[in-house]
Amino acid sequence: MALIGSIGISAGCEAPIPVDTADPLWAIPAQYSFALSFSGGVAAAQKSNSQWVFLDKTGEDVFGESFVQVDYQFSQYPGFMNGLAIVTPRGELEPCLLYRNGQTAGPAPKFDLMYSSDGPLFLARTEDEKYGHLNLQMAWYQLPIYDFAKNFEYGWSVAQQEGKVQSALISPNGMQANIEGDVYVVSEGLALVDGSYYTDLEGNVVLHGPYEEAGPFCEGLAPIRVDGYYGYIDKFGEMAIEPQFAEADLFSEGMARVTDQEGKIAFIDRNGEIAIPFQAGRSSTQMHGGVVPCSTSRLGGFGLLSKDGSWALSPHASYHDIMWEEDGCYVLYSGNMRGLYFPETKVWIKAKYEDITLITKQRAIVEKDDKYGLLDLATGEEIVAPTFSWIAYYGEGLVAAKQFPWSQFGYLNMDGAWVIEPQFDVAYGFHEGLACVSKGGKYGFIANPLIYSAWSADEVSRAQQLLKISTGSPDAAATVGDLKMYLEQVSAALDDLSFAAHFDLSEIVFPEETVPLSRGLAAALICDAATNCGKETGCMLAFFEDVSPGSEYEAAISYAAGQGYFELDRSGYFYPERICSSTDTVKLAQRFFEIMLDPRRGNELYTEYLYGTDLISGEPFEP
Repeated sequence: MALIGSIGISAGCEAPIPVDTADPLWAIPAQYSFALSFSGGVAAAQKSNSQWVFLDKTGEDVFGESFVQVDYQFSQYPGFMNGLAIVTPRGELEPCLLYRNGQTAGPAPKFDLMYSSDGPLFLARTEDEKYGHLNLQMAWYQLPIYDFAKNFEYGWSVAQQEGKVQSALISPNGMQANIEGDVYVVSEGLALVDGSYYTDLEGNVVLHGPYEEAGPFCEGLAPIRVDGYYGYIDKFGEMAIEPQFAEADLFSEGMARVTDQEGKIAFIDRNGEIAIPFQAGRSSTQMHGGVVPCSTSRLGGFGLLSKDGSWALSPHASYHDIMWEEDGCYVLYSGNMRGLYFPETKVWIKAKYEDITLITKQRAIVEKDDKYGLLDLATGEEIVAPTFSWIAYYGEGLVAAKQFPWSQFGYLNMDGAWVIEPQFDVAYGFHEGLACVSKGGKYGFIANPLIYSAWSADEVSRAQQLLKISTGSPDAAATVGDLKMYLEQVSAALDDLSFAAHFDLSEIVFPEETVPLSRGLAAALICDAATNCGKETGCMLAFFEDVSPGSEYEAAISYAAGQGYFELDRSGYFYPERICSSTDTVKLAQRFFEIMLDPRRGNELYTEYLYGTDLISGEPFEP
């Protein structure tokens, strides 16, 4: 029997023991026919008359008007996603985009296919088979005018129009370029054109073989074919490794896979020396964590081979595939079962689960025989055996769970103990401190008991409780020093929560502390802090008359306004020069704290929660 916290739970226990459970902290009482989770400080809720409204955390209607429909196909987190919601106003037939200040911002995008991405832009295809790029607000960042497109690879997406010999490039951060010719791929600042020569991002030819075939640069080297054999060139066009191989792949972690004339594979170092000798079988092309999936037979039986040629994980006949995940582990596939291997910790979790969903760096939800449990990724041991009918909707240190098909939902902590006893008909994950739940057929919102000992609808009161912020005169003009001091307290409060995002305030460049804190400057500092926390803050769109495209604070305002950091009105103005009051600055800090309770970057919402699967592989999917 292993002791976990103050309760005893064995790895094979039937269920967690309800200890130290709390009554729900109701923030907004259950009174709506349906509701969606908070995002950017607002949540969509459907009233008994089927009309939708947007609520703030006081429970008040933000815009003072209702909508026929709020589009929530993308996740449990709409209405708003980064400042835009898709709504159908009363009296209208077609959905439109609604901005965070209550103004409409054009028709909603229509598409039938969207590709996954680990950045803030997504390649999408319309019903008439035109390609463009959507941002995290689900708005067209690059209009769908292209007939052909390639998803983001090595940092860039490439699109072309039929009949034109020009390629349009776009990077994940929104940088755009146009190059004459058929661009195959862009990597490390060089575009591979027509598969045979390289240009810079302005279209200037910088490397011209002639090469029979060429590949993208990785770690400063690119594979090329000359006289039927492959070698590698550097960025000066010099032959770094002489052509001698039947096939050659890209470098990763200082190693590249090559194939000889007999079809045997080996790995070479940057000097062209054989690091892992030629052998029959199959392998992945890329190393991760110092190991690579490899099989000594063409029929399967994969293991993980280290750089020194030893087996980190010996080949298993049942492992028909091993694939890398960006979460820092390999997924082991054995029939319909999955396991994990972590190169850094060398933890091996055998392939005995139908599904594994990583929810933090330490925990995963596992599924076996259509039952769910919790797994400790540090040891590979089950904290809660897969005996639950449902465990999902992770957020902020708690998971929603129900033990039997007929039972109700409650919330477990990461040690598998009930924190809120089962009592809800529906339970979503916590987001920005609140979770949407249904009780007695009505929806409302509860506060996270791991964060709040009591709930106050007043933001300043919550800041005083959580951040220990003491305020002076509410209307006093704030300075940069005030925001810096409050962010220091936010950082300390986040550090006390293992599940939250964390940031290093020393890496943020603040002006002199006596400088008055304008709204534009505050947006820039908040944006920098969010980026330091690992959040995606780029490629957002804002719609303000007094914020010019490309102006000093435009990108930061687009992010911060969309996330709900600032009070907005329907005038269409942001007022970037207006000086923040002391109260404004306290609210900024509190809102930043609540948004940073979720450590995910932002695009994961579209890959894990929106579509119920992890889509880092880059495969297309239908909404």
